[in-house]
Amino acid sequence: AAALQYDVVLPTPQYPTIMRITNHVTSGSQASYPSFREFQVVGPDRTWDAQATDVRVPDLCTGTQSVTATIRNGGRNAWDSVLVGWQVNGVTQSNTWLRQRITAGSSVSVTLGSFNFSTGGDYVVRAFATRPNNIRDSSAANDTFRKIVRIRLQPNTTSVVNQTQCG
Repeated sequence: AAALQYDVVLPTPQYPTIMRITNHVTSGSQASYPSFREFQVVGPDRTWDAQATDVRVPDLCTGTQSVTATIRNGGRNAWDSVLVGWQVNGVTQSNTWLRQRITAGSSVSVTLGSFNFSTGGDYVVRAFATRPNNIRDSSAANDTFRKIVRIRLQPNTTSVVNQTQCG
């Protein structure tokens, strides 16, 4: 006899990692001896989940700019530290331990450092967060946030009248 196959689409749960589906069969010849079919569906473990969810550059003109990121605790446990780092155009700028209590579901803004956007054009800025409480991140797929930042050249100040373009 061919085995039956069922495809079930389940919504992604926020926290449960294990769900059981039980089928109790009590018909026909099995009425006196119930048969149980048990399936285990295992989802992502989000116990320790650090996420970078945004990158910001306050002024989109050439020059040295402060770069900040939003770091989110997407896990079930609060942490007291997380490794945070960033890159511009694939070049690592710095990695540092953020030592701050972040409760489950909360986010904090972190100043990553400064970068000299010396020429106009597009810059790829990445921020990452990993190793909450110096423990392996449960869901590494959401550790990094990538943003393309378009930097404008500083205007020629003799041609700008009563208009702020940068700064």
